[in-house]
Amino acid sequence: MLHNSDIELLEIMTDSLDKYLKAAGRLSDDAFNELSKHYGLLWMELTRQKEIIEGLIRTQNLELKQDTKIEEDTAIEQNTVIKQDNVIEEDIVTEQDTGMEEKPSFSENAAVKLYDTMVDYLKQQRYIELQWVRVYAVKCPQEGFYDFQIKYFEHKNPSESEKNYLLFGDATTNYSIKKKDDEIIGDTSQCFEFILNLRDTLGIKQP
Repeated sequence: MLHNSDIELLEIMTDSLDKYLKAAGRLSDDAFNELSKHYGLLWMELTRQKEIIEGLIRTQNLELKQDTKIEEDTAIEQNTVIKQDNVIEEDIVTEQDTGMEEKPSFSENAAVKLYDTMVDYLKQQRYIELQWVRVYAVKCPQEGFYDFQIKYFEHKNPSESEKNYLLFGDATTNYSIKKKDDEIIGDTSQCFEFILNLRDTLGIKQP
């Protein structure tokens, strides 16, 4: 099991990589293309490195949860039967309440459809051909942003498709989401709000 200091450093590393990748997505088309020509954007390598670190953190957190669960189970076994019953009832209520609070405003299936709809729309636009990815983009005015754009970064290699993602924002502030299996991860609240608010302006049909 890793030390807490290791986990903290890994979290700093993945945060730094995430900022790098987001910054790369905000570059002008000319700068992005120029860096790609000189292998200045280690897109796949850094994305893979970020995924490896995130996997280590998830594994560590899972091990901590398992250890905590074992300790909790041991404590419950040492209690009286009455106390055990009370704990079980409280756990049931807590799980039900938590489920209600965390339930999204739309289902995971609807989230995937909304993501796919945005991607399909962008893939109808012109794209910039880079070494590893194609970048589809559309500009649309958005309050609070100087040059708001929606971009889709699509890796040319089909085996790298899980690294494709949507980026919303400008050079100062941006948010991103991507599809992993049947789930949308990332800045989901902000990105879906942009899609829902702008779909009429962009002429995107509701999924």
